[in-house]
Amino acid sequence: MTEEIEWSRDWPQTAGWYWFYGWPYGRSGQSPAELVMVKVVQIQVGHAYIADGHFIWRSDAIGRFTPAVVPTVYGVDIDP
Repeated sequence: MTEEIEWSRDWPQTAGWYWFYGWPYGRSGQSPAELVMVKVVQIQVGHAYIADGHFIWRSDAIGRFTPAVVPTVYGVDIDP
């Protein structure tokens, strides 16, 4: 059974990871909407939204957010 995902036009106000579906850098021409992972971080004046190493801005982005389910990793040795 597939779980229904709630998408919101509201920009997240809690630090964490979110999916964004739309045009993160503005819509140009016939470019298709894309799905990107966004990291939301608390900064002194509010929040910063980062996708693929770039900031996304409310004035440019067109789309919706939903919280991402990020796994917690325990006991994984990442040393070579």
